[in-house]
Amino acid sequence: PQNQMNLRSRCPKRICVWLIISLINFSPDNTEAQINYIWDLPPWAPIPRVPEDNLMSGVKVDLGRNLFYEKRLSISQSMSCGSCHKQENAFADGRRKAVGVTGESHSRNTPTLTNVAYSPILTWADPNTISLEDYLLIPLFSENPVEMGMKGQRNRIVEMLAKDRDYRLSFQD
Repeated sequence: PQNQMNLRSRCPKRICVWLIISLINFSPDNTEAQINYIWDLPPWAPIPRVPEDNLMSGVKVDLGRNLFYEKRLSISQSMSCGSCHKQENAFADGRRKAVGVTGESHSRNTPTLTNVAYSPILTWADPNTISLEDYLLIPLFSENPVEMGMKGQRNRIVEMLAKDRDYRLSFQD
């Protein structure tokens, strides 16, 4: 829908590319990613490590931006990742303690996503979570604290994405 696309466009492509690649661990030796994707990075910024089975592409960057702002990924359909990780607050929310979709106050704040590529871990709660693919599961499905509130709703998410023509095409691409 047009309203969703307008919301998604608030994150300029260059910023979203940097955000998405910043969520991937850094490794200067990842020549495969360098060959398959044109990185629009400042000259001083090294290319992040990308999983060999999930190489970067412009289509994936666009899909990631859309999912980052997708409110249907929360139980109430009122919150997206971008609701807490706000671009204008260095991709944090500026609160002392984060608040999830249920209104529950968390014990920690919303960490910034800026320059996460240079951190060896992606979350304070579980230092064993070191891949973006694994990290996403925490805010979606956690119940202590509740963030997006989607515990037990994996099939609902898959169905929603499968029914949405734009997502279907993006995932195929």
